[in-house]
Amino acid sequence: MVTARADKLTQAILNKAFRSKLMPTEAELARHEGRSYEPASTLLAKIEAQRKDVKPQRKGQNAEKGLLDKNNVRFQILCIKNHY
Repeated sequence: MVTARADKLTQAILNKAFRSKLMPTEAELARHEGRSYEPASTLLAKIEAQRKDVKPQRKGQNAEKGLLDKNNVRFQILCIKNHY
């Protein structure tokens, strides 16, 4: 009997947890504290806008073209490793 009651209680707690009924949500806390709250969708939109402004780096052989510049640190390290 005790085990069955504990199982029911566990299921009830999990049910409330998944419905966000155990703790206030971040939005509710922000409203209560008088601070602004930015939903994830707004944050994702900002990130996408920032990514559009940044050029993607090339991958593969074309990315290594800068390696031949003697001011490049990787070039200098390769020279040291290969005793050039």
